Amino acid sequence: MALIKGLKICAGALVDEHWVLTAAHCDLKGKPQVILGSHSTTHKEKYDQVFSIKKAIPYPCYDPQSFQGDIQLLQLSDKAKLNKAVQVLRLPKTGDDVKPNTKCHVAGWGSTKSKSCKFSNTLREVNLTVTDRRKCNDDQHYNFKPVIDNNMICAGGKNGEDDSCEGDSGSPLICNNIFKGVTSFGECGNLKKPGIYTLLTKRYLSWIKETIAGASSVYIVSQELKTGFHLDVGAPATMRNSCTVSAFFLWAAIFLPLIPEDFCENIIGGHDVEPHSKPYMVLLKTGNILCAGALIRDDWVLTAAHCALKNKSQIILGAHSKNKDEPEKQTMFPKKQIAYPCYDPETKESDLKLVQLNKKATINKNVAILPLPKNGDDVKPETKCQVAGWGTVGNRKSSSDTLKEVNVTIIDRKICNDKSHYNYSPVIGLNMICAGNLKGGMDSCDGDSGSPLICEGKFRGITSFGRSGRCGAPQYPGVYTLLTKKHLNWIKMTMKKAI
Repeated sequence: MALIKGLKICAGALVDEHWVLTAAHCDLKGKPQVILGSHSTTHKEKYDQVFSIKKAIPYPCYDPQSFQGDIQLLQLSDKAKLNKAVQVLRLPKTGDDVKPNTKCHVAGWGSTKSKSCKFSNTLREVNLTVTDRRKCNDDQHYNFKPVIDNNMICAGGKNGEDDSCEGDSGSPLICNNIFKGVTSFGECGNLKKPGIYTLLTKRYLSWIKETIAGASSVYIVSQELKTGFHLDVGAPATMRNSCTVSAFFLWAAIFLPLIPEDFCENIIGGHDVEPHSKPYMVLLKTGNILCAGALIRDDWVLTAAHCALKNKSQIILGAHSKNKDEPEKQTMFPKKQIAYPCYDPETKESDLKLVQLNKKATINKNVAILPLPKNGDDVKPETKCQVAGWGTVGNRKSSSDTLKEVNVTIIDRKICNDKSHYNYSPVIGLNMICAGNLKGGMDSCDGDSGSPLICEGKFRGITSFGRSGRCGAPQYPGVYTLLTKKHLNWIKMTMKKAI
């Protein structure tokens, strides 16, 4: 738990004799202490073990705006002494999801009323039930602000009265006696805003184990990257209608401050473009496998992270025809390829990659740079966009020899996620753009992955995925990686460092 002059508290779980797992948003300013074996926050107890924090390591892909990856490891200043009041909470063996209606419980020392600065003096517990993410995302609940995705668990009590709240952030969520999640955010006791917990997925579990095993080489992330709960989406979790815990939660930690798969991409329903009218387009060839990209500097191409390139893959600039010899063509090879570090192939989040060319391109009327957008603003539904590529022109058809373009319209994420479309498999999140035609027939498809999405003359996204064998189907519009502020910052920083 983290208590800062009565303003903030956090909780955590002892997952190793030297390590506590908590939430990344927990503010650790003021040189907080970690107390193990505690039941009361107000007086020293027989089993208390007090530590300072040697290292604080947030999950490297934690996003304070979307609450993605809201977990953090704290290395204790000394080894914990295990006894009947202090024990390690085992991590789950798998990162399996938790099914709706599963019974869970969470404990903490947080406040017992929403927006209250008064925290519980003793450890309390509340029983919760997991809610379907589709319900949590609907208009009556979070309404995609933020998106409750497959890396999160939504859980609350009956009638909304039982919940975690301010001060319970970082508390472990226990479901069927298995450690499944870490308390992240919510609006205490609000039936429309159940508590949200970071699901301990396979990806997160691997990071936890690797970090603990290689702690000596792990860097400490700046405190500036950490923020507290945003009140517009709910404060950190607190116990409401909870009961006092009579037995110790042996793995609980209190922090007190000393002082204050089947996807595709290609052009469906498009038309040939005027030769060399899109001089920023780049053709990526690895044998018979095609991808596209955009030239964003004379020696850098931006494409999709899932596009696999080899040392001998061809990177062709100035092409109109895929197969013909054209004097305008400049053929390069990859010197270096750098996928966005938080790319997740399972959720398709942040599907972008930078490819450094083995030599600089010659800029002319046939080969030109596509400027990055100045900001990472979202693209509103109904916005008209274009995407080009050399991909297939129909399901199970061969790829196009010449560059084609199709007009697509931005579709609201709520529609893309509903039962008639992607049905949350995967979740189309705020870092993605959904675009196509609700009547079908206009889409990108196999071979267009990495192509730039141009909306109102601006580079706004990167072609990522659609449903395999269903390109142009109205149920499965194309999905594009939105060039957000964090993506743009990474692109600029990566190119700058590589000089």
